[in-house]
Amino acid sequence: MWIRHLIERITKNYHFLSQSHLIQKTEIKFAYENFLSFAENTQKRLYQDWWTKSSELQPKKLLQKAFLTENKSFLAVYFDPQILLALNESLWWMRLKYEIPYSLTDVYNTRKSFRQMREETNRFVRKFNK
Repeated sequence: MWIRHLIERITKNYHFLSQSHLIQKTEIKFAYENFLSFAENTQKRLYQDWWTKSSELQPKKLLQKAFLTENKSFLAVYFDPQILLALNESLWWMRLKYEIPYSLTDVYNTRKSFRQMREETNRFVRKFNK
C-alpha cells in the first residue's frame, strides 16, 4: 500500500538526518513522530472506509450476475469491477495484517478458481467471436 512505502522512505531519510550534526535532532524527531502518527491514522481511516464499503458490497450477489453479455453480434465478458477491485484490495489489506470483512472471505478464498473461470471465459469468448 502506498502509505507503507511512504513511511519506509521517510524512515530511511529520518535515520540519515538523525545522524547529521547540522540539524537539531529534537526537531527532526518531533517532525518524524508527527508524520508517523498522521500516517498511522490515515491508514486506519482508509481501512475503516474500505471495511464499510466492502461490507456493503455483497459479493455473492454480484457473482450471480451473468458474466456474458451480447454486444451487437459479439459476446463480451463482464465481471463486475467491484468484485475485482475488492479482491485486489483484500489481498493488500491481508498483507498488512488486517482482517477482511466476512462477506469477502468466501470470495477471497476462492479467488484462484474465480481467476481461472475468468480466463477460461475470456478464452471461450475470443474463440467464439472469431
